[in-house]
Amino acid sequence: MSLTAALNTTALSPQLATDEDSEISGSSESQCIAAQPSIYGSFLVDNAEFALSVNNVQEVVNEPSSYSAVPLAPDYLLGLFSLRGIVIPVVDMRRIFEIDESTTDAEYANSAPRKIAVIEHGSLSIGLLFDATCEVFNGHEKERCQFSNRTGCNRHAVVEGVFKMDDGRRIVQILDVKALLNLDSVPHGDSSGSRLHATQLRGPRRQCISFTVGDACCALNIDAIKEIINIGAIENTVLAGALCLGAIDIRGNTVPIINFSGLLGYPKIEASVLHESDATRVIVMKVDNDLFGLLVTSIDSIISYFDDELIPFPVLGNEKTAMFAGCVAKEGNAEQTIVLKHDEILNSDEIAVVTQGHSNLFTDKDLAKIDSEKKKLDRKTLLTFSLVDRYGLEISEVKEVIEMPEDLVKTPNLLPHILGMVNLRGELVAIINAHALYQLDEPDSSATKKVLVFETNGIKYGLVVDSVDSILPFSSADAVTIPGVAQSGKHSTIGEDVKRAIMLPRQDGDETICILDLAAVSRRATA
Repeated sequence: MSLTAALNTTALSPQLATDEDSEISGSSESQCIAAQPSIYGSFLVDNAEFALSVNNVQEVVNEPSSYSAVPLAPDYLLGLFSLRGIVIPVVDMRRIFEIDESTTDAEYANSAPRKIAVIEHGSLSIGLLFDATCEVFNGHEKERCQFSNRTGCNRHAVVEGVFKMDDGRRIVQILDVKALLNLDSVPHGDSSGSRLHATQLRGPRRQCISFTVGDACCALNIDAIKEIINIGAIENTVLAGALCLGAIDIRGNTVPIINFSGLLGYPKIEASVLHESDATRVIVMKVDNDLFGLLVTSIDSIISYFDDELIPFPVLGNEKTAMFAGCVAKEGNAEQTIVLKHDEILNSDEIAVVTQGHSNLFTDKDLAKIDSEKKKLDRKTLLTFSLVDRYGLEISEVKEVIEMPEDLVKTPNLLPHILGMVNLRGELVAIINAHALYQLDEPDSSATKKVLVFETNGIKYGLVVDSVDSILPFSSADAVTIPGVAQSGKHSTIGEDVKRAIMLPRQDGDETICILDLAAVSRRATA
């Protein structure tokens, strides 16, 4: 999904949520958990990727063959279906985002069934119908861009922000669970009584992350998982042995990587064959005070079960029997998911062998300390764009990015650099031709230009730029003062409206991006 499309989907003001927004309190263990990235599951709608916190996802199931119709339902409410005795209304996310459905039936008729993510908050539950599941990943706060000024309980207010991953090349939109549960005209049946009754009879529902290792589909309780990461190589092989492939660095901590495939009796994965393109996953877990990484083939889904649904695991007759809690049948599939007890995967002797007397390297106490230091950094996000040269704005200053409007409202006595007005959801926005304002040469390219919408003193403006390039993180420490001599030359007027520059490291040398002062831009445009 393009950067512009991601911003246009919400049409809101993004504000970066940094590590400073997370409060850390309590014991050292709770400090570490608070500092850890949250785990999200992502889903696909057409070519767009959306994320939900796994804390809100009850489970992911295949789409049922039919629904019970709801009279007077909005177009996005497909109907109702029953899941373990609880009636779940199902919302079609294609219709929420008004994506063309003309090819949906043909596209998915002969493919894997679409997926329903059952989400809950308090006593309310709904099912969200997606085209497919994507992956389970860590949601780092430094990659999160939070949207503000969202109002109402309608389909246009269900995205609360984005994750800018892979240096901004991948945009994952974050869904607001509360907004989804309160969509207009979606039944709000209170299922708290049903859940309470089920809990009294069956005990608590367990929630797990499922994954593949060797030929087996296994699962671990979400509470046992500290985080999930991708690795391309294991460079630190000093601690390598029969059980350990080596160690990796996670934010300053040395974490041993367990040869999980070999431990379960499957062919051992050699550290030397790992490659970044393999996208091998590591599940980081904690046993007592030690951190360990389990090398797995893939992260599959989110499952839940009651204890009475856990099928006892056949006795294996070896010392690893205690590792297996039992099996859970996959929804609509005869295949079983093997639920593991994380604290039984390694016994005390194996832990001693893996850590080789250096277990102090692997405790999460250092993790909390390091993340606490990280919070002191003033991290921000830069939106870069082209205007003959490359410039930037703090993303919190940009309300939204829109395509160049085809129809503009022309008023008498417009200034030469004002192209006209556009009606943007009931507000008139003055569209500023930046090339005319700063006497810049028009580019030869016929590519569609973009408009950066910003606001100063309660008035909204749109600045026309040649293109929007990227979203980049930066620190205040990267900012430099621009000498006065740098503001002279061919583009002198735009130089006068630059408030500072950001030095960004590149492989071929540092790049300097000038940051525009939008207050100065608006003053010049209205003078």
